Parts: sequence; structure tokens; C-alpha cells
Amino acid sequence: MSKLKKIIRHRDNGRALQIISKTVGIARNTVKKYLQLIEAKNLGYGNLLDMGDEVLDALLADPGHTSEQRFVDLEAFFL
Repeated sequence: MSKLKKIIRHRDNGRALQIISKTVGIARNTVKKYLQLIEAKNLGYGNLLDMGDEVLDALLADPGHTSEQRFVDLEAFFL
């Protein structure tokens, strides 16, 4: 099971951000980001759990920030 599905499953069971973060092994802010994306898109947890991992990744990808773009954004701070 993907980390994204684990986050969704734990949140669907009413777990808090900090518990999800420790259980799944990712930063609390990352968990928060994914949950905010789910809420912003008005997606139900049950429906998301039925989807495949690749579909979930595509659905909940952050379209405004690619890894390459992040590098460019951060590069200005180090020059």
C-alpha cells in the first residue's frame, strides 16, 4: 500500500496529523498538504481508497510546483 493510501486510510479512521505522520513516516506538513488537496477537490476518502496508486498520485499531484521548478526557485537564494 502506498504512503498516500495509508494517509487516507488513517484520516478516514479519525487519526490526527501527528499520529499519521509518525505511523506513515513522513513529515506532518506533507500529510497536511495531501489532506488539504483532498478537501480542496471535495474528494471522499472511501472513493480514494478504491483507486489505484498511480491514479491517486496523478489526482493529488501538486500541479503548481514541479521538482525542477522548486530547484529554480531555491537557486536564487544560494547565488
